[in-house]
Amino acid sequence: MRTLMRIVVALTWGGLAAAAQPHHDPSYLVGGAIPVINPAFASGLHRIDVAPSGPPVWTSLYVPGAESRFTMDADNRQVVLGVEANPGAINVTSGLYRFDPTSNTILTIVTYPVVTSVYHSFGHVTIDHNGDYIFTVGRHMPFAYDTFLMKVDRSGAPVTTLLASPSLTALRGPVFSSRLTRDIDTGRVLLCVTESGLQVPTTVNSPILAVDTESGSVATWAVTTGYAQWKGDFNMPQNHRTGWIDATYQAQVYRQSPGTVGRSLVTLLPNPHVINGAGDYDLQTAPRPRLVYCRQWPAATGPQTFISYIDPSTWSVTSTGVAPPRIVSFGFDFYRGRHTQSIRVGPRRWTVRLSAPRFAGYPYVVAAGLSGVRPGIALSDGSRINLVPDALTALTVGNRIPAIWNPGPGLLGATGVAHATLDLAGTNTLGIPLWIAWAVLDPASPTGFAYLPDTWVMRV
Repeated sequence: MRTLMRIVVALTWGGLAAAAQPHHDPSYLVGGAIPVINPAFASGLHRIDVAPSGPPVWTSLYVPGAESRFTMDADNRQVVLGVEANPGAINVTSGLYRFDPTSNTILTIVTYPVVTSVYHSFGHVTIDHNGDYIFTVGRHMPFAYDTFLMKVDRSGAPVTTLLASPSLTALRGPVFSSRLTRDIDTGRVLLCVTESGLQVPTTVNSPILAVDTESGSVATWAVTTGYAQWKGDFNMPQNHRTGWIDATYQAQVYRQSPGTVGRSLVTLLPNPHVINGAGDYDLQTAPRPRLVYCRQWPAATGPQTFISYIDPSTWSVTSTGVAPPRIVSFGFDFYRGRHTQSIRVGPRRWTVRLSAPRFAGYPYVVAAGLSGVRPGIALSDGSRINLVPDALTALTVGNRIPAIWNPGPGLLGATGVAHATLDLAGTNTLGIPLWIAWAVLDPASPTGFAYLPDTWVMRV
């Protein structure tokens, strides 16, 4: 009880200044090469485990002979794959699939049948605050190219179009090609609109759009100048402490801020740390946020695939080689890294799934707020509770509104999972973000914390 009260004080008033969570060695999901172009690449879905010493350990999970981009599912066990069929590889249909690495089973969510002279390419996948899958689809035809931002629920139906580009002749015009990002400040899905075709001048602007996946409304988050801006096939990582997107291409790190026009070059990475691959901000395995990338570098001796970490406070880079595969990581995610997920279970009603597989049986506390994530509550080791405490925080962490907010059993189950519930059935849609933060507790520790998962944002 004493530990719980200290966490309540920390979440509500920022009174805890002790050291926070122990950090652990991460596991990553990577993949997405095109073997028909270069059979030396290991295509499909792979897991890379970073060990305390020695090179990271590589495990091949699913190799359909096609490009694949993916995200962890809401159950934090299965992987949702957007598979892009490869004409020179094994027979696989472009589509959205659910893959379970523990049982090696794959289930179909939605597919696009093979049509003569039409080729479907799947872009990146994310999950919105309702548990629906959001993904991009490219439709290639002779001398034309269409792109779509799509939504489908967990059953695979219905499939709806959130955003569509016009038919693009001679591969000219906008293409939705980014790794989708859920904006921590609004809960909307961010995507880059880049340009395709060598005919496009470098002065063309490429907006970053913010899409409300429930209402379908679209707003411009920022405008990026120049051709291919983030090289959106790779990544669009957002630093939750600043709200900025810091993205790399080759040896350059670019920054984009909300509401701005033009990106800024913030640093050139030192040789030989050229980033050619996908990555994201890692908010879990170090006290301060850091960028992590899976990259390949063909000029290297020995391993040609690397895991690289970038410290955004100093822009220093640490890389470690992965033997033996060579992977061009168009896809990247954290394995079992979806610690919080809201899933709609009825009109204006959600289950909030809490998952921390390493901490089965541990107690936890969970709270919500309406005031954002910055500056949050600073802890002495440099980590942070990314929530601004307010009146709602006090009500939810103290379980004072059980008809609206039920924090769940207070103990993680045998698989490290628990469920809270949010019931707003008696209210109108507000169209505002709500943030959820939770902490795994260690009653034996004087600090009170075992783990601080990422803050989750949803729209209510």
